[in-house]
Amino acid sequence: MKVLISYTTDGQIAIIKGLVESLAEGGIDVLAWNRTTHRCFSNNESVFKDNIEFLNKLGKYSRFVLRVLYHMPIFLSYFIKKGLQDVDVFNYHYHDGLFDRLLPFLKKNNIKLIISIWGSDLYRISEKTKMKRVKVYPLVDLIHVESPGVKKDFLERYQIDEKKVVSCNFGVSLFEQIDNLRSEKKNIVASMLPESAQDKIIITCGYNARKGQQHTIMIEQLKLLPIEYKKRIFVVFPLTYTVKGDSFLNEIDSALDGFDIPYYCFREHVQIEDLAKLRIISDIVVNIQISDALSSSLIEYFYAGNIMLLGEWLPYEFLKHDFGIHYLPISTDNVADNICYVLDNLAEESRKAERNIVGTHNLSSWDSVSERFVKIFNRI
Repeated sequence: MKVLISYTTDGQIAIIKGLVESLAEGGIDVLAWNRTTHRCFSNNESVFKDNIEFLNKLGKYSRFVLRVLYHMPIFLSYFIKKGLQDVDVFNYHYHDGLFDRLLPFLKKNNIKLIISIWGSDLYRISEKTKMKRVKVYPLVDLIHVESPGVKKDFLERYQIDEKKVVSCNFGVSLFEQIDNLRSEKKNIVASMLPESAQDKIIITCGYNARKGQQHTIMIEQLKLLPIEYKKRIFVVFPLTYTVKGDSFLNEIDSALDGFDIPYYCFREHVQIEDLAKLRIISDIVVNIQISDALSSSLIEYFYAGNIMLLGEWLPYEFLKHDFGIHYLPISTDNVADNICYVLDNLAEESRKAERNIVGTHNLSSWDSVSERFVKIFNRI
């Protein structure tokens, strides 16, 4: 079987590499193509030589030219002929408009289709886009989502055959680095954070700078903490990932004006090797983003042994039911109360968080999920 995986940002690269390696171990030839940069990598480049040559050439065109070309049926037909030559399965990550335009040409060439939903392409779309996709999904061979909760939400929005929707979370590649750093926590805190963080309980709020993380609500809730609790904590805001038009750093800075708890904002891009350190320095994580399909960032915080306070509306129930992973469900108006509860019961909640490590490994190590993905691709 020959599979072409299309993904959209370098931020997905670690996950896509893990997926390629997993499928390769199952005897599947895989080519991964970043449809933004047009860079490719494969477990067997000789098999995809012609595909790689064509897809790499697309990088010579400007984004404007490509946008025009991707709206031309004659080019889309040529794209399928050259870019997907001899491909059996096309796995498209993150549903955007290009997929809809490619769909009829893919069907005409009898290429099997798996679309992988990443979260915002389900939860943060307009009603108009949703109505368009009502006609798209019945034509796809399999729809892949990351969790049973997201599958439930998907089926509520799109009444299609339940058998066509499969849930399987991606593996996390950072587990080994986290394991290697567990005993170094105190030194890492000293190297990454100001001196005021030493010997404090470190609370991480959110994991990127997008507005949907609701930082300002978390900040206002932290301001409500009694002074004796404020003295015990240090707050970290990872603001290292922004999207044009969806960043509200100025609003965060305004909310932090007069903030009387010591804090630090990570604003510069964090290298992959430092991500594990970012997870290790934290003791408690607060995540109340509007929607989420269970990001690898949160899984990494779980695996690092953090006490997790997560929005009660997020589709994480399966973590408790299927993997015995403990977290505290919270609302936007009781963040402060739950932080006080955790600080009052720190030893007990820390023990529960420590026990989450095994469940999180079973959930998201590539060793655990590889076989599941091979079965999904072999289904069609």
